Amino acid sequence: MSLQRILRVSLEHPTSAVCVAGVETLVDIYGSVPEGTEMFEVYGTPGVDISTSPGVRDQEHADTGRWCFDAGLQIVVVMNSPSNDLNDSHVQISYHSGQEPLAYAVLYLTCVDITLDCDLNCEDRRDSGFVDKRQWVWRSSGYGAVLLELNCDDQDNCDRHVRCLQDLEDMSVMVLWTQGPVALFDDHTLVLHTSSCDTKWARVFHACGDSCPSCPAGGGLSFPTWGAQALDSGPAQGNQQVNAISIDQVLSNENLISYNKFVQSCVDWNWEVLKRELGLTDGDIIDIPQLFKMERRKAVAFFPDLVNMLVLGKHLGIPKPFGPIINGCCCLGEKVRSLLEPLGLQCTFIDDFTLYHKLHGEVHCGNIVRRQTFSFRWWNMVP
Repeated sequence: MSLQRILRVSLEHPTSAVCVAGVETLVDIYGSVPEGTEMFEVYGTPGVDISTSPGVRDQEHADTGRWCFDAGLQIVVVMNSPSNDLNDSHVQISYHSGQEPLAYAVLYLTCVDITLDCDLNCEDRRDSGFVDKRQWVWRSSGYGAVLLELNCDDQDNCDRHVRCLQDLEDMSVMVLWTQGPVALFDDHTLVLHTSSCDTKWARVFHACGDSCPSCPAGGGLSFPTWGAQALDSGPAQGNQQVNAISIDQVLSNENLISYNKFVQSCVDWNWEVLKRELGLTDGDIIDIPQLFKMERRKAVAFFPDLVNMLVLGKHLGIPKPFGPIINGCCCLGEKVRSLLEPLGLQCTFIDDFTLYHKLHGEVHCGNIVRRQTFSFRWWNMVP
């Protein structure tokens, strides 16, 4: 499943973006709105399909491409054919007060067609059009998904490790088909993503060395349950290599324990400052479990930093900690739930391990939230 992107346009300069054929893209028309706007009009060049979400029932407005300015209306853009040149299509948004145009915003689009195929029968068949994956339905009642065979021929005797080129050739060669302007691919890189919980079922391997084939290969490692997810091509993550660490290993690591005692002393010092300056008490502070390690003389999160969450009203987007599993549940996640949900907050844990955590960030670092401002201007506050 593709993630739906949001593109923001500007009144000050044109915006350029790349879209994937057949994938819906939301266009944010509210980021730069001239004062006095009553209606807006959207026009797209041939090949650009424009609709609204939710759908507009007013047929007259839908036919003319002009709508009343409503903060709940979203513009959805889809291109179904790849571009011939960079920025060869565009969407123009005009803001109106009555019949008078107030300002214009232009979004230039380059469309690329991307298909990830797999020679699942090892027949050296790599033509991109012999299956239509748009009709596939995932999960146990679905149909069309690729089933990768286990790498367990007689020679390697069910060895789970890829030790030689022959092991790689046992697998299903994967081919990425792209169609679009040649110049677009000069600064774009292929990244394949498998969720961390599915790396025990299937992985993507690539041979190293000048004499090895350049195509990646997909292979099954063990028989999955129907809880296994799909392998997607995407703009973010790579093949995750996560080493499991036991509780005993953590408790026996004297350097880690010593360093976290030092970090806790720093946290305690900050608590005292906050309580003194803001008049807080111990009851105003919630302890969230977290371990740290030292890298380059800095403290970084040992597991995804639970405190570095995204707050959306009563909804919390919290980095998934991948803590020890006790009675079928992550004990760290359950501890956080027990602390925050009694306050009327809803906790949702998000896997950001490769996207942000490994780059020393978390969910909060990778998102910008547009919030409703306070009516009172804080800079006028007198202590």
